[in-house]
Amino acid sequence: MLRPGGTGGIDSDELLIGDGSRIWTNAVFGKQPWEVVDAVTGERRGAVALPDFPGRPASEDPGTEPSEGGMSLATEALQLAPLPAGLSDSPLGSRDGLVGTRVLFRTRHRDHAPDHFLVESVDGRTARFDIDRKGQEPWALWAAPEGAVEDVVLAEAQTPTGVRAYTADGVLLWELDGHRSPRHPRVGPRRQVTVSGGVALPPAFWYLLRTRDAAGSRALRNVRPQSAHTLLAAALTGEEALRAAVARELPEVTDAVLVEAVVAVAGRTARVEERRRALHRRVSLLAEAPPVRLRRSAPDTELVPALFGLLPVEEGEAHRRFREAALPATLSALAADGACLAGTIVEEVRRLSPPAPPRDWSQLLGAIDAVAWRAAVAPTPDAERSALLALLDTWAEQPFARAGSRWWVGRTCDAAVLDRLRAGGTAVASAPVRGGGAVCWLVASAAEDADGDPVPAAVYGAVRVRVRGDDAARLRALVAAVETHGPVPVPESAAARFAELTGVRRAVARLAVAGLVGRSHRDEDRDLARRAPYRASGMTAEAYGALRARLGVAGQRAVLAAALPEDPAELWRPGGVDAAVERMAGVWRELLGAVSAVDDEVADALEADLGLSEVWARRLAGGYGAAADATVEAVGWELAATRYGAGVEVRAVPAAGPELPYRTPVGLDVRGIAGALVWAWTERPVGDPAVAGAMDVYERLRAELARPELLLALPGGRVQDTSERIAERFGPGLLPVARGDRKEEGPVPVTAHDNGPLVVCSPGGASFLRPAAVAEPAVWRRVREVTDLAEELDRVAPLLAGGGLERMMLRARSGPLPAGAYEADPRRSCPELVAHVAAELGTHADAAALYLQVATLAAPTDRNVRRWNGWSAKRHTEVREELLATGTVVEAKRARAGRTVFLPGEWTELKAPNLPLETVKLASHLVRPLGSNSIRAPFHRVLPTAPLHEMFAQAWERRSPGR
Repeated sequence: MLRPGGTGGIDSDELLIGDGSRIWTNAVFGKQPWEVVDAVTGERRGAVALPDFPGRPASEDPGTEPSEGGMSLATEALQLAPLPAGLSDSPLGSRDGLVGTRVLFRTRHRDHAPDHFLVESVDGRTARFDIDRKGQEPWALWAAPEGAVEDVVLAEAQTPTGVRAYTADGVLLWELDGHRSPRHPRVGPRRQVTVSGGVALPPAFWYLLRTRDAAGSRALRNVRPQSAHTLLAAALTGEEALRAAVARELPEVTDAVLVEAVVAVAGRTARVEERRRALHRRVSLLAEAPPVRLRRSAPDTELVPALFGLLPVEEGEAHRRFREAALPATLSALAADGACLAGTIVEEVRRLSPPAPPRDWSQLLGAIDAVAWRAAVAPTPDAERSALLALLDTWAEQPFARAGSRWWVGRTCDAAVLDRLRAGGTAVASAPVRGGGAVCWLVASAAEDADGDPVPAAVYGAVRVRVRGDDAARLRALVAAVETHGPVPVPESAAARFAELTGVRRAVARLAVAGLVGRSHRDEDRDLARRAPYRASGMTAEAYGALRARLGVAGQRAVLAAALPEDPAELWRPGGVDAAVERMAGVWRELLGAVSAVDDEVADALEADLGLSEVWARRLAGGYGAAADATVEAVGWELAATRYGAGVEVRAVPAAGPELPYRTPVGLDVRGIAGALVWAWTERPVGDPAVAGAMDVYERLRAELARPELLLALPGGRVQDTSERIAERFGPGLLPVARGDRKEEGPVPVTAHDNGPLVVCSPGGASFLRPAAVAEPAVWRRVREVTDLAEELDRVAPLLAGGGLERMMLRARSGPLPAGAYEADPRRSCPELVAHVAAELGTHADAAALYLQVATLAAPTDRNVRRWNGWSAKRHTEVREELLATGTVVEAKRARAGRTVFLPGEWTELKAPNLPLETVKLASHLVRPLGSNSIRAPFHRVLPTAPLHEMFAQAWERRSPGR
């Protein structure tokens, strides 16, 4: 809205009311008094009360009709304006040359959205209106043309600028969508049946509404019932017949738009009538031939979760939750499908029997024993067990539970194929696949002579299933046994046996023998695996999900089905569960193969301490080749520009071929491998079979570090020099810098200068090291002289030839300690030093050993110290008191420390997964804390950088006088 000659609009004063001589304005949501403004300039003239209409407050007089008690004036809905010249009336009402509407509202609760309105036109007409959606507001009363007996309430529609028309008693008559917002120009229609046929104009234009066809409106107002029946019959015949009937029955309706409206309304009425007839036929059909009754019932909300992993995951289900019906849809479908396949009910009754769309039960044909095992074992929750027993009980009554019966199972997107099979005499049960569009799953009877069977030719990929045993008798026996004896207990020994035969983690074995349990939602699935009685760690829960994915739905059914014996009663006899578990393990090995058993305590410790998966527990025990992961071998390394800016990163390059799946690791994580080896040689006892393969892992690491093309980033080190000087110092060789995933246009703004051991980029000085090029001590010394890189080079040094990791390996190979001893126990790893420290401190050897541990190690927690030293809690307390008496340590309580004895001095709060520690230890562990929870260190965690006996000696030397 613009003022005469203006271009700036009316700013925030969006509400305007005028009586022909004055104009009032107000702001939406402002709750300010109405002000009179100059009609031309917009200049404010001060607050002036509105006219009695529409500004009159609600009357509290109980005698007022209609009553306005308890209501308030809807300031933002008030309307008043003079009629344009040449008009004397308006279908929205007029008086004394003015049009307008007064609106009152009432709220259900204090400060609640209005839900009840009183609408009053300027000519005195009124109507009450109750909203049918939150936030809706009425804005006018329309007097429909040519003899309407009641007014129509106009209100806001679903779209912000649309219009809805209601009768006085709240029945929706029609709706028009408003104009589309520029922000959302492609918003689809809100209604699919009664799609809006135009665009609603703003309320001001409705005051100017005129009757399009007065004669036609009178004819429609007085249409006879017989004419309505004739129009409906014609609409059921077709559009051509309907148009002819409109012309014949309503000759006064001549306006083309009005004719189209009559045709549209009659067409919608015909569709409603067709739906009514279909429902009537369904009710009548089911009354004459009622569907099969279930002896036991279970809603899909309980049955489908109980069948997790045994039914296929349809398209879209893995990424979003589908809400199952709280009705026995799948069980009803199962019973009706079986009855139809047996010939006791007709196809239409079968199709109408389920109260909601069922799940695809056809996949259980030939593998119903998998459901039986899950129903029988004790870990299954009672509600799920009840649902599974109901399924088994219903299944036992069906023709596909009979011994020797043959069936086809498949899917098709051609409904005509199913109709032809049925017409040819083949019994077929089918239903749409959820989320699959036109795809249907099917079960059809199979002929004895496979060559003459029509199903395989009609349904591509159909699978023939033969029921070999008497499933009906076996399932009834199992259901009776569960109800008589209770669920089958699954002892821990069964999980241990499964783990022994397959090599999986004990937690995975518990989950497998309990029925390969799980949930469709990822977070719920992980939580279930981590809770008792399964107690899987985070990474083990992930590994369990990966194993289930490798098995697939058919594989999971096969593993569980193998558990059920021919006579289900055997499960309750001695040795029955053990035999079942061995059969399950046999199928598991056939499908996935077997791996060597893993030490669960070691695998859990590796995950907790280093964040490494069970793959590394297997490798440390059996050598690098003992287990495989998703890592792809690198054929080389390259420098690549970052997406934005002048950054450079080193990337491992896989072999040529198809694009790898997202986030597939390429090239060995040398820092991760080195960390695993340090952990094995400093945290585990000497001679521990769980780390017997560490030497082989070390050789694999050495081979990787010896590759001449390997580049290691020095992330914290940059050569501080100009681009010209960098080129002089580290040229003349150049290394290409790939564009990679760079988003910025133009050439890569970085040059990589290569002098062999070092690659330094300009500008910026980002640096990279070739470990193979610094194997010679003289070369390393020359590289180490680049002072800007000294700190980062020192962090790489433990991995290189002659570094701390190699010295740990040599010490482990020489075997100076007896089996079972820990390098972290100074009494075993450096007894001479302990004796010297004890003499200096005036304590026993145990107190001296504890001092060296506290002074040297990053995590001398009470639990670790007792494990390393073989102390009881009582002995630990005695030694701690003796050491405290020397004054060389202090006692305190510090968050996440896991101990109460510390070196005096500053304290560094490292974030998880690392533990906080004394600041003085950062240098010996080559650690620099960064923001958030990250650090710079030789490894991914804070770990020793040299053999522990060397670090103990360095720590004591650091304390000595003059240090």
